[in-house]
Order: sequence, then C-alpha cells, then structure tokens
Amino acid sequence: MTQITTDHDKRDFPRLPKEADVTLAKLEYPISTEKEEFGALKNIAKGGIGLIVANAYEPGTRLSFKINLKGWRRYLKNVAAIVDDSAGTVATTPLTVIAEVVWTNPSPDGNGHEIGVKFLDIYEDEYNALKKYLENMADYLAR
Repeated sequence: MTQITTDHDKRDFPRLPKEADVTLAKLEYPISTEKEEFGALKNIAKGGIGLIVANAYEPGTRLSFKINLKGWRRYLKNVAAIVDDSAGTVATTPLTVIAEVVWTNPSPDGNGHEIGVKFLDIYEDEYNALKKYLENMADYLAR
C-alpha cells in the first residue's frame, strides 16, 4: 500500500463534512470480478470526496461510485428530476460518478482505510445539482 500525504491547502474546492453511505467498484480491464464494496463518506467537495473503505486502493485507481446524498436531486433542473420527484424516488436515487484515488492512509482506528478521490466523470446536470447542493450545505454550516 502506498501512503501519500497531501497538502490540503492545495485543494481547488473546500471539503464539507458529510456522512453518507457509498457503494464503490473498481474500474479496470478486463472487468473486475470483485464485488461492490460499501464505504462511509466523511466529506465532500465539488471536485471529490473523502471516505472510509475496508480495502486499500493505490493512487491512480479508478472507481465508480454511488453516493447516497439525501436531497441532492432536488437541485436538478431537468425533466428526469420532475418525473423522479413525482414518483417519490428523489430521496433514494444516488449520485453516480467515476473518480480516481488521489491518496490513501490507514484508518486511525485500524479498521479500514481512508481515501481521497477526485471526480473524473459525472453527468453535467448532476454536477450542477451537486454544486447547488454543496453551496446550500455550506451556507447552512456557516450559520
């Protein structure tokens, strides 16, 4: 396992504390036979997330994520959001992204690993909704 420490002041976007469930899977060719893993979100920003996972991932590893952020879809401005809202699925639809591991460290309690990832690919509408969600979250936390 590679340990990389980062200077958090170099981040393009400030991280906001947020707890949520995350499902992730390694992206590789040939397609991995590993099952999805569950993790715990620690913080989130417009450019990436920090989370705790059971397995170690090397920097540069690409992962797909389903992030269960309650309420983020309310900020979508498209027809799908209206349909989802009327069907009552807004609260249960995860944010999906492709991301790359930037750093990894053993968890302080010795159970798992803390990793930081940067977003590589996300639908534009969903990214705009995430930005609005985070702006409102930052305003709320600043009170």
